[in-house]
Amino acid sequence: MIPTSWRRFALSAFLFAALTIAAGAVSIRNGQGSAETSKTQSADSPVGTWRGESTCVVKPSGCHDEDSVYRISETAQSPNKLNLSGNKIVDGKEVNMGSGECAYDAKSATIDCPLPNGNSIHLEVKAKSMQGTMTLKDGTLWRKISLQKGEEK
Repeated sequence: MIPTSWRRFALSAFLFAALTIAAGAVSIRNGQGSAETSKTQSADSPVGTWRGESTCVVKPSGCHDEDSVYRISETAQSPNKLNLSGNKIVDGKEVNMGSGECAYDAKSATIDCPLPNGNSIHLEVKAKSMQGTMTLKDGTLWRKISLQKGEEK
């Protein structure tokens, strides 16, 4: 069984990573047209609001399945970076779990967010669907993430 302190740490790390990824995805540009044409103008852009679920893989553990909202925005630093803000839904309200910058590869439509604790989040964008995982630093698959792009509420 995983100690309670480790479970809390892993949950916090996951949320921070998710937010970091979303933030990083927003900053990526699609590279088409003028330099001012950003990913926000592309139909396949990861920039926007994503809603869905984050499901625990390791059970029993301190991990809890969550309804999630990720917000991805562009960053001015690099066309290969996005800002990600991750939230979970608690009692019908969003609770921010963290935010940060992530790497975005437009060719493969992937977002990768290394977390400060050594864990990582990997997301694959396919039109209005995003699937991904959170992996612990020892390689253990911790969470599966499934999101759909939607309108801001």
